[in-house]
Amino acid sequence: MLVADELFRIAHDDRTGRSRLNPRVLGLGLTGGLLSELVPHRRIVIRDGVIVLVCREPPPDPLAHATLAQLITSPQHSGLQT
Repeated sequence: MLVADELFRIAHDDRTGRSRLNPRVLGLGLTGGLLSELVPHRRIVIRDGVIVLVCREPPPDPLAHATLAQLITSPQHSGLQT
């Protein structure tokens, strides 16, 4: 299972669907998970705290593709702190 998918599943209650985490914490975790899924596809690398696009070809996973598209359309948000 992919990192972001697994985090999403464990961060929500099975019966109610409610988040077990603070929304900010969950958002940061999911963001990290989604970005980490682009690394093995060789679409991004992290250099000195900055996300660097190395390939714009869409990865096979639709969610990873959407994440990559967001990075391409928002190049001003390439710092990890953002």
